[in-house]
Amino acid sequence: MTSSKPSSHSFRHTFAVHRIKQWMKEGVLVDSKLKYLSLYMGHTDITHTQYYIHFVPELFPLFTETMKQAYRVLPEVLDESS
Repeated sequence: MTSSKPSSHSFRHTFAVHRIKQWMKEGVLVDSKLKYLSLYMGHTDITHTQYYIHFVPELFPLFTETMKQAYRVLPEVLDESS
């Protein structure tokens, strides 16, 4: 049974997604700010913060590029159209 009450994780999640969207609205380069958000949220690894990007569809290209660089993923693996 799931609770209808918000959890602390829900608040953290909402905060992170709203912060990323606000940076986009302000024209800030999101990838340049993720390390600060990561530190603020107490994440031990920036990939934990990058997780929130997938909730902002406008950032999919950034996330794809970040994953390519961080994990040296082949472009064919990330290309879902093939």
